[in-house]
Amino acid sequence: MSATRYNFQRKAYRWFIHGTSLCVYFSCCFLDLGSFRYVQKDERLRKHSTFWQWIAIAMCIKLGLLWLEFPFVLICFGWLYLLLIGDSSEFTENNTYYWVHLVAIIVISSISTLQLLWLSHSSAYSALVVSIVNRVLHINRIVRRNFGDEHFYSDDSLVLLFLLKMVLTLHHILAQYRPHEKNMIGVRYHTVNVILFEIFYCSYMLYQLLFLGWQRTLLAFLESYIALVKDRGSPTPDYYRKVIDVFDIYTQMAGIHFRVSSAWLRVSSMLFVSLYYTAHEATFTFYCLFAMSEIPLFTRAYLVILNKVGTCLHPLVAVLLMGMASDRLKHFEAQLCEKIFLIELLHSEDDHLILQQFARLISCKYRSFLLQQHSFPIRNFIWNRGSICDRDLVFDFFVYLIINATTYLQFLIGDNTSICEEAL
Repeated sequence: MSATRYNFQRKAYRWFIHGTSLCVYFSCCFLDLGSFRYVQKDERLRKHSTFWQWIAIAMCIKLGLLWLEFPFVLICFGWLYLLLIGDSSEFTENNTYYWVHLVAIIVISSISTLQLLWLSHSSAYSALVVSIVNRVLHINRIVRRNFGDEHFYSDDSLVLLFLLKMVLTLHHILAQYRPHEKNMIGVRYHTVNVILFEIFYCSYMLYQLLFLGWQRTLLAFLESYIALVKDRGSPTPDYYRKVIDVFDIYTQMAGIHFRVSSAWLRVSSMLFVSLYYTAHEATFTFYCLFAMSEIPLFTRAYLVILNKVGTCLHPLVAVLLMGMASDRLKHFEAQLCEKIFLIELLHSEDDHLILQQFARLISCKYRSFLLQQHSFPIRNFIWNRGSICDRDLVFDFFVYLIINATTYLQFLIGDNTSICEEAL
């Protein structure tokens, strides 16, 4: 890779992190989530009392989004009343299953929306978030001050997948409010839930990109140190100090990752709700794509892309992105362990007294590093600390979706009557 191209990618990577961070920050301020403000002079977040006028405006926005979904909620519960109490002789099994499923989705999403709203306005959770963000900013300043930012870069795949995730989520939100000829509004999932969870998710993934940048920066320094020692160069005292700083900084990184994971696990269950919804909605959409034979295939494909592509894909891309980031974390951690072990070997036979003391210190730090690595592995957790979101879990999710989709598709094919026009 040429130096010019690498410099451009590195700058674009930093601009992306900075721009997305600003979007998340202004979204929190606009919706009055957390009641904090960034103080430029101190380079820290501070608790901030929002004006009551703006609190009222933010509350009206949230209530307005919930009110837009109210007609669809009434329709679903009205159909459920007819199914359970009224005359349901005209309903087929397909219709019954579909409407019961929609009611279940409304109940689940309502509970998760209330939980997200409660966390967003919880003073304790807000204080935790402010503390975590300030700690992340502090570590970021230390890493860039001690080791520079020439290697503060991960890769293009994570950034592109992150952008795809945000585009699909935006498409999912906008497609729900597309006017339909048979009903006034076709909301399938609480928009407030999607927006709030997207703020939490984007914040967590921005932290992941920062963490990967820190790991890559530390790894690049250790590689340069090893190359210098192998060439029988004489490292300066500043080099020795920075090698020791690597252990101290990584200990702080492990501590902040534990706190970030604790905050993330309180909202990660919303991702499971989205996956549950996607498993049924994607299967029904796939069935309707082939069942509506009276409509041209091009028109059917256009309807699917216009209405359902974001709904069906954005939770899957979210899980895939977390799995890829977790694999990167594991890979960089293994490389750091390897480089530190190599440094220990390079200094194990030094005759100089000071270098012998340095080698013993490195050996002690390395063993502490291994204990920390086994006690608190730096991974992406989902649902609980026993569920690591890596490539294995992502594969399990896709297998689950395929099995569920196949089962539901068989059920739909067995019933000739469908409501594809209303669904699409």
